[in-house]
Amino acid sequence: MQAQIVLSTTSNVGLGKCSRSACIVTRAYLGSNARPKQQVNPTCRNNFCVAVQLSRKLDLPQEAANVVAEQLQQYETSSNCDLEANLGLLLQLYGERAGKVVSHAPQLLTAELPLWYTFLTEYGAPKNIVAKVATEHPDLLVHTSIHTAGCTILFFKSMGWRNEQIIRRLIAYYPYLLARDVERDIHPVIEYLDKAGCQGEDLRLLLWEYPRIFAKDYRRQVRKFQYLSMYGLSLSSTRSTL
Repeated sequence: MQAQIVLSTTSNVGLGKCSRSACIVTRAYLGSNARPKQQVNPTCRNNFCVAVQLSRKLDLPQEAANVVAEQLQQYETSSNCDLEANLGLLLQLYGERAGKVVSHAPQLLTAELPLWYTFLTEYGAPKNIVAKVATEHPDLLVHTSIHTAGCTILFFKSMGWRNEQIIRRLIAYYPYLLARDVERDIHPVIEYLDKAGCQGEDLRLLLWEYPRIFAKDYRRQVRKFQYLSMYGLSLSSTRSTL
């Protein structure tokens, strides 16, 4: 609950303070700095041990368990990855379907799933949304730090989004945005929109109706809105944004 308290006191921060605030949130939440990715302890990569656990915990056929254990060799994982904890959480999320989920996305076993689960549920995300994110965007949980995700969430909160809206809209339908770096991926888009005339309530409306503006092709999307004279954008501002 500590992270949730910190977040609630920073919900109105501006864009410039978002990264710093999210860093504070992440440190308070994790109790330490974000941990770098590194090779997992060799004993955790023993194919036989992994296959046995998969077969026993998830009731996977031995051949399927061997395939998953072999596939895990190509992934890096953090030194804090806990295979037992990951398997337990996957069973909690998917029940009898857990084995099928792991066969489809073995990289989930290399993520810090309990940490992500706690982080998302602290915002109020129900189990079905967490399960949806893990199934449809497994690489997000593997390659994105909670620090980065916290920055993105704080940005949307600074734009007026409430926790319920973040859960039901951002995380449920646009979870890949959690991997966007605020300074590198989000701030340049906001500056571009500002110069084009999209500000204040127009900006808030655009982000609510079209949050995927933060995709890589945002300039093309802005030009569409300029032609349609939407969100305070118009053709008269085209030259200044080219």
